Amino acid sequence: MPVSNIKDQFANRFAGTVTETVAGTIAIEEIPTNVDVFAKQAFVLHRLEYIIPSTVLALMIGANDSISIAIVNSPNVVNITPTSMNPTDPAVVDIFNINFSLRGAAANFAYQQMPFVRSFTDMPGGGLIVAARPLYIAIQGDSLAAVAGAYFKGYFTRKELKPEDYMDLVDYYRMIS
Repeated sequence: MPVSNIKDQFANRFAGTVTETVAGTIAIEEIPTNVDVFAKQAFVLHRLEYIIPSTVLALMIGANDSISIAIVNSPNVVNITPTSMNPTDPAVVDIFNINFSLRGAAANFAYQQMPFVRSFTDMPGGGLIVAARPLYIAIQGDSLAAVAGAYFKGYFTRKELKPEDYMDLVDYYRMIS
């Protein structure tokens, strides 16, 4: 049987919360991964869950209102809103946007199923590979009257990488220049 360099057989989980400090500005928090930055270890992300509380969803009352949540690998990302973000930014690993939408009569009903799930299990290798550290969660509301906040969970397995493979991964996400 060939030797595998995947350390985990079962999924691990990270979780946390992120809240803007000022409405409309991006907030970025490091995700605690308990991995040394020099460990040359990657995470294979299998599933991300974004949970936006109903009190935050209730802040979206106008046609320009939106909430964006992203997994990024740099604290230097400056904007993740749909109108201003750079979709080619290599530091943005995954992004989820929810926008206010007017439909029909003013007294309509909207059903939101939580969590919002992003599954990467159909991708080659069973997930999306990212450097285990640094890894951040970001949130930004657009045109909201108050600060936005959300919860998140991620499911992953660990993968040891050769030094040259780790440097390729770090270079791909432009974590160093």
